[in-house]
Amino acid sequence: MEQESRTERQKQCLRKWADNNGQGTIVMTTGVGKTRTAMMAMKAVLSKNPEESVLIVVPTEELKNQWLENLDEFGLGIYGHIKVEIINTVVMYRWDVTFLVCDEAHMFLATTFMQIFVKVKYRMILCLSATIERSDGREEFLKKFCPIVDEITLNEAMRNKWI
Repeated sequence: MEQESRTERQKQCLRKWADNNGQGTIVMTTGVGKTRTAMMAMKAVLSKNPEESVLIVVPTEELKNQWLENLDEFGLGIYGHIKVEIINTVVMYRWDVTFLVCDEAHMFLATTFMQIFVKVKYRMILCLSATIERSDGREEFLKKFCPIVDEITLNEAMRNKWI
């Protein structure tokens, strides 16, 4: 079997997300490129209209800093309408954005953090996770609210030598 390009596979994930009206969760095993995939989606949205607003929500300060570095490296730092915020801050306020990105979305399913889906008004949502399953079963809420549109498993990543 011929190896598939990681970038082509990421684009395939994004096509499925776009085909679902820009609403959905992409599950990717660690190291395959969840952040890069989300940035490809943002670049596509912002290239059509640079005034669109993007809110990237993460669970930790460390991830926030990584996102800020990656945005600059990927050339998205020029867009002034991209904010990276920690979930604790996001659920305290009301937000109105075009595009909501939830990194490590499985961590947003605690009772307090589920408020994100009420507090943030958005037109498009992309949730990212390496491990969607939770011991409390709350992943079913995410699957119903933001259905899984594609998944890159550990086996697929290993078969294609991406990790």
